[in-house]
Amino acid sequence: MTDLEIWLIGTPDAVSAATKALAHQGHPAQVSPLTRLAGKDTGRVSRYLRLQATTVTAKPRRNEKPATPTLLDSGEDT
Repeated sequence: MTDLEIWLIGTPDAVSAATKALAHQGHPAQVSPLTRLAGKDTGRVSRYLRLQATTVTAKPRRNEKPATPTLLDSGEDT
C-alpha cells in the first residue's frame, strides 16, 4: 500500500488528534482545512487526509496467527 485516503469526521479536537496520530503512520500528502458541518452535525467538522503510507512488513512469530483488523465503533450514529 502506498497511499491511504481518509475522511475524518468528529469534534474539532478529535479530528485534530486523529490527524496527528495518523501523520505518524506516513507522510501527509494532502490535508484539507477543517470544514464545519451543519444541521444535526453542528459542532462537528470534517477533514480529508491522504497519507503516503510507510510500508512495514513483519512476519508473525511461529505458531502465531496474523493480527486480524478490527473496526472500532465510536458509538455515534451516522
